Parts: sequence; structure tokens; C-alpha cells
Amino acid sequence: DIPFFFICAIFGDILYFASEYQAMSYLPVSIITIMLAFVPAVSIAGEVFIYKRKPTPAIIVGVLVGIAGVSLVVGADFRQLLDGKIIGYILIFFAMVSWNIYNFVTARLGRDYGTLDLTLYQTIGVLLVAAPWIFFHMPSASVFTGEMMLSILYLGIVSAGVGLLIYVNAVRVIGVTPCALYSNMLPVSTTFFGYIFLNETISPIQILGGIIVISAGCVVIWLHGK
Repeated sequence: DIPFFFICAIFGDILYFASEYQAMSYLPVSIITIMLAFVPAVSIAGEVFIYKRKPTPAIIVGVLVGIAGVSLVVGADFRQLLDGKIIGYILIFFAMVSWNIYNFVTARLGRDYGTLDLTLYQTIGVLLVAAPWIFFHMPSASVFTGEMMLSILYLGIVSAGVGLLIYVNAVRVIGVTPCALYSNMLPVSTTFFGYIFLNETISPIQILGGIIVISAGCVVIWLHGK
């Protein structure tokens, strides 16, 4: 299984984020968010190709409704869809494929490993793959202030640690496509916490979009009986 853990590290943690961040040089963030809402659609195609599993009408409707909800939350101007360079769309498509490869391999490994073991081995794989780059690009020690170290610890323990642990367990329990559908909750939660911590305003349209995204995810999970 060692090659599969390295596949998770390369596609899920390195190529996905590298492609997404690089795409920001070519496309507005709002358009990238809309494009990433198609991750569940790619997941459905993967299940059809790998497992010969036909998507249920609820899943298809949930994906389409979720995309519409995300569009309302981020307030994207769809005229910008034609303004971005083609390389930006290629990078986002590659990011979606990379994330789905990670999901399907994680689901496969989840049959034989517990959540904690699976998360730990994936993290070790990331460290081994990224170690050479880290070694040659490490900033000087003076950069690491106390505040920065606390921030890094928070991101490492809470976001990358606890967050990944919860996500891996969800993939094992409810499957790849429902988890991909719930990834559309990201712009909703981002908007909510922006309102709580940064005093950002939320428009009625964004609230409606959030309700749509949450409802679509809940209905699909409810129909799956999990």
C-alpha cells in the first residue's frame, strides 16, 4: 500500500494546492470557487468509470443545485468566465482531477486502515515527498517570530491535522461523491466566519445561496441513509 499513500500525498496535498494557487494568477478567485464546485461532477464521472455505478437523480440534482448556491454565495460575474486565460481553466481542471484521485485512493485504503492510521501515513508521505523542496526553500530563522510559530502550529494541528482526520473519516463513512458535494460548503462557511471575525457584510442573496448549498448536501446525505 505504500505507493497508494504516496499517490495521496502527491495528488491530494501537493498537486491539488499547487494547481489551485497557480490558477489564481490567471482567474478571479470567485470564478475559481465556481469551477471547484464541479468537483462532485468529476467524482460522479469517476464512480461511473471505476465502479460502473450510475449516479442517482438526487446526486445529480444535488450537484447542480450546489453549484447554483455557490454562485450566489461568491457573487461571481459569469461574464468573467470568458476573460480568463485558458491555462487557468486547465490548472483548475487538473486540481479537480487531482482531488478526486486523492478521494478515490483514500476510500480504497479506508477499507483496510483506521482513520487515525490512514491520516498519519498520508501525512508522513507528504513530508517525505516535500522534504527536498522544504530543505532548499526554508527561510532564515529570523522569519519565525512567536506569532508566526503559533499560526503555523494552529494550521498544522487544527486545519491540516484535525480537519484532515475528520475528512478522511467522512470519506470512509459516506463515500467519495457525498464528501465532494459537501466541499461546496467551504465558501458558505468562509462567508459566515468572515461575518463573525472580520465584520464583513452578508447580502440576502448570499444567505439564500448558503441555504441552497446546505440544503442540497443534507438532502443527498439523507437519501443515502447516512
